[in-house]
Amino acid sequence: MLKSCRQLLGSDARSNLYRNQNNWLLPIRSLHSTSVLSKETVQKANLNSQNDSKFKPLTPPKDPRNIAPPNSFLTKASLLFQKIISPKQNMFFEATSTARYMYYEASRQATPERDSQDAFQFWFRRCEVPMTFQSWFQITQLHLWILQTRIRGLQPQEKQALSQALVTRFFEDMEFRIHKDYRINSDRITGMYLKDLFQQQTGAIFGYDQSMLGNDAVLATAIWRNLFAGSQNVDLSILAEIVAFVRLNVFELSNTSNEEFMTRRDALFIPPGQQIEKVY
Repeated sequence: MLKSCRQLLGSDARSNLYRNQNNWLLPIRSLHSTSVLSKETVQKANLNSQNDSKFKPLTPPKDPRNIAPPNSFLTKASLLFQKIISPKQNMFFEATSTARYMYYEASRQATPERDSQDAFQFWFRRCEVPMTFQSWFQITQLHLWILQTRIRGLQPQEKQALSQALVTRFFEDMEFRIHKDYRINSDRITGMYLKDLFQQQTGAIFGYDQSMLGNDAVLATAIWRNLFAGSQNVDLSILAEIVAFVRLNVFELSNTSNEEFMTRRDALFIPPGQQIEKVY
């Protein structure tokens, strides 16, 4: 459990926040020091455990296009009744369906999914971002923010419904990954993590929004602070590539119509590192 907590947070600094809640594990740790296993065996097991935690792959998301539509008569009748009688509720239903695909496109960029290998190699190999839950969260959050810049151009009701559905899907998937990938089944600990991630999301959105009013240096600072956690060992050329990737995708999405943006079911993002001409 303690190892999963540190792996999830991706930072020893954050793990200190929860250290006091694990004092009850001290008697159990004392038992491990008197284990009958040899020191060589214990050291080898610890080394393998560290390697597994550092390069642990994340679960690829499920493609919503492969989910079969409802076939029962009652379900179809209910959807038709909802569309005719309650247009507002139907708008939220359609926004949920659209947000499910948009979130799939954003979250698969940081997972070893078959059609996103180029993005996966860029973030975790070229950028040398550690393969942790925290890194997946920040990469996914960056892609969701790029989508949010276009969602803000929709009609007020569509904007509210789609934004809410996208955030809801994000936190549902985070809770699922905490339970599945890291086997943390405590609702109390999961709730603490989600609150911390919500604060990180709020700060990231504020920083990215502020960078849109500034220049590339402001955007690069926001990316460096969130994605790289303020590390001093970051190649400036990598930051320049990410800034170009963000600017290009924001520009391309801004040129799509509302109808095309809401009904689009192909790739939403241009892969990072692609050679482009000046677009702004």
